[in-house]
Amino acid sequence: MGILTNMRVLIVWLATLLMSLSAQAERSRILENVDIVDSSSGPQLVITFNHTVRYISHSPRSANDIFEIQMASKALFGNVDEGLIGSETLQWSPNPAVPLLDITYESEVTGSSRLTLRFQRPVSLTIMSGKDVRTLTIQLPPPPVTTPRPTALLEDVQIPSSASTPIREAMEAARQAVAAKDFSSAIRLYEKVLRKGSLAVKPIALEFLGVAREKNGQRAQAKAVYQRYLAEYPEGGSAERVQQRLTGLVTAAKRPPKQLREAKAKPGGRSDWQIFGGVSQFYRRDNRTTDLGEDNEFTSITSSSLTNNLDLSGRLRTDTYSVRTRFSGGYEYDFLGADGPGNETRLSSLYAKISDRKRRLHLQAGRQSGNKGGVLGRFDGALFSVQLPKQAKLHLVAGYPVNSSRNGLETSKRFYGANIDLKPFGKNWGLNAFAIQQTVDGLIDRRAIGGEVRYFVPGRSFFTLGDYDLLYDELNTLLFLGHWTFPDNTTVNLSLDYRKSPILSTSNALQSQMAESLEVLLNTFDASEIQQLAQDRTATSRLATLGVSRPLMENLQINGDLTISNFSSTPASGGVEATPATGNDYSLNVQLVRSNWLKTGDIHILGTRFSDTSSSSTSTVSLNSRYPVNPKLRINPRFRIDLRDNVSDGSSQTTYKPSLRMTYKLKRRFRVEANMGGEWSNKNLTDDTNKTQSWFVNVGYRMDF
Repeated sequence: MGILTNMRVLIVWLATLLMSLSAQAERSRILENVDIVDSSSGPQLVITFNHTVRYISHSPRSANDIFEIQMASKALFGNVDEGLIGSETLQWSPNPAVPLLDITYESEVTGSSRLTLRFQRPVSLTIMSGKDVRTLTIQLPPPPVTTPRPTALLEDVQIPSSASTPIREAMEAARQAVAAKDFSSAIRLYEKVLRKGSLAVKPIALEFLGVAREKNGQRAQAKAVYQRYLAEYPEGGSAERVQQRLTGLVTAAKRPPKQLREAKAKPGGRSDWQIFGGVSQFYRRDNRTTDLGEDNEFTSITSSSLTNNLDLSGRLRTDTYSVRTRFSGGYEYDFLGADGPGNETRLSSLYAKISDRKRRLHLQAGRQSGNKGGVLGRFDGALFSVQLPKQAKLHLVAGYPVNSSRNGLETSKRFYGANIDLKPFGKNWGLNAFAIQQTVDGLIDRRAIGGEVRYFVPGRSFFTLGDYDLLYDELNTLLFLGHWTFPDNTTVNLSLDYRKSPILSTSNALQSQMAESLEVLLNTFDASEIQQLAQDRTATSRLATLGVSRPLMENLQINGDLTISNFSSTPASGGVEATPATGNDYSLNVQLVRSNWLKTGDIHILGTRFSDTSSSSTSTVSLNSRYPVNPKLRINPRFRIDLRDNVSDGSSQTTYKPSLRMTYKLKRRFRVEANMGGEWSNKNLTDDTNKTQSWFVNVGYRMDF
């Protein structure tokens, strides 16, 4: 009854908080979560995205504490580049088996992205595309089986001379209690020293408190004490010894995955919440100057704001059920006042996932992101899943789409749907079929059926997604992704993409209209006319991409891709002008990636990009380097040149973009970051030249816990 009561309280709290907070939803969150999976080869990190990803390459190939992964990214619905441009960081709580600190996603070019993994210490890893195209699997080595150094005796440790006589006596009494195996008395004495002792003696008492608890069979409490020591005294003289003891505890507690699966849970087993996450604060300022000639110059501050972010996750696991919670959001304070966009509260994620492993039931409720079963991104609602016989899994989903940056819970638009996962052709195949309906202001907004077909074996996979709208009798999306890895580690990626852009829905009729809602638009047009307006405002996008990556030597590899795309025209209707078709647009992207060149752990990427579109042709050269100056300081200089010829006015434009990012680790879980740069652009017209220059600075800190 206690568990059920707590769940009800949690769900009510979520619903109340969702209705009281505002949200920013220009795009759904890209990084959804990270899971740890035990395997015979060691722990695996399974990173889940809210779009499709395909692994291309990574560097360096040798053991390191930071890795950069090159990926091909693609949104599942709507605009091809929807939500994929930008950056975000997912915090993690490191431990000896999985020493991960955080994961950062970055993308500046449509279809191409990189993932940076930062670890507490150098590790070796193997990276694979996941069985689901929304996941990436990182194989870590098994944790080392280390034997802690022999426990130091108290007489071997020099008590600081500043310690008072009562404290010295307490430490001696504790030592004698340990020798007599009276660990309970020793624990009480060490805790007394921690409360009353001087700062100089507390690290010694804290270490031996952990030893006493470990010898007393209190492994969880000993682990917590060792973690506290490393957090408070990371540079302490005994830090290495304490880390070995902690590693020994974790290693001894791990059993082979098969034994974990076969072991029967003991009734009434202990369970503890694990809370982790991170906070950050960053100040950003942007200045822009435009020179139109003849002393006609304008300077403006385009941004001056303080961004505060909190990412908080909680996990509870017992013998029969587990609970996972997540909050991700922040607040941006705008210093420009009336001249700026204003203050904004952001709520990316706020949900709880409750799983009953015995009955194989799962419920996830709150603000979350979805990209499966026809769900189009972030929503406020619930997802219920149940395992069926023959490896089938049923999912029921309902909620309210989140599409406003300032409003909270919006109930005018709602959806509900169902989808089922099947494995009809063996373990290498996966099938998902869905049906979904969405309404808005009393009208059907979207009524679709579709499905996914997945095939995965090591080194070869493909994924196909189809979405068909029954209301409009049109194909919304047809997507094919293929991936091949050859014996020489050459990888080939193929993407074929047909979609409506934006995804076809009745709400598209509001584009370029004065009406704020379909309810208002019904005063001017009837339902059938509104549906026609929606079709008229929806273009068709076609895209094909072929990518190849090949290692040239141990620390040098080449990546490249060729993309062809086009957009259809849209007709004039409802007072909105027609838009012409683009014709075929072409882009070619080539990168040379070199690691461990100037120093172990460095990464250097030289890139070139050529694009030829209906509006312009652009040539780009870029250099992106990550260099570890020392264990605490890393620098990331970047430089980019764009040469662009514009079709509309016959002008040519040259743009230079230098920038520098620096990260300094003050403590194990606290680091300061600074990112600064500028942009200089010269636009040559027939009889004039326009010059613009801008610079930005973004400085702040991140703290993990």
